[in-house]
Order: sequence, then structure tokens, then C-alpha cells
Amino acid sequence: MNNRAFWKHVLHGMEKEGYKFSLQQCKNKMNNMKKMYKDVKDHNARSGNDRKTCDHYDVSI
Repeated sequence: MNNRAFWKHVLHGMEKEGYKFSLQQCKNKMNNMKKMYKDVKDHNARSGNDRKTCDHYDVSI
């Protein structure tokens, strides 16, 4: 499955659940969540910093 087909599949599943988002909105949300997770991991890897947690880290499906 290529990238565009994957996001269309995700979008179709969300529409079945009653959500109305564009393909670009779904991509942007996922990219932003990945960036936030990476930033928190990098922050916690540096010594002397207080630990941060990612908002969606412990969310289970």
C-alpha cells in the first residue's frame, strides 16, 4: 500500500465514524504528533532536564 492509499484508507475509516477531515489535515496531525514525541524523547535524553511526557504516549487503541 502506498502512502496516499494508506491515508485514504484512514480517512475513509474516520468518515465512517462520523469525522470530517481532509487528507492533508490527517497527514499534518500525524506528522505533528511524531514531531512532538521526538522532541519529548530528545528533551528527556539530555541530562539536567526535568522529564516531560507526551500527551498521546499512553493512549491505547
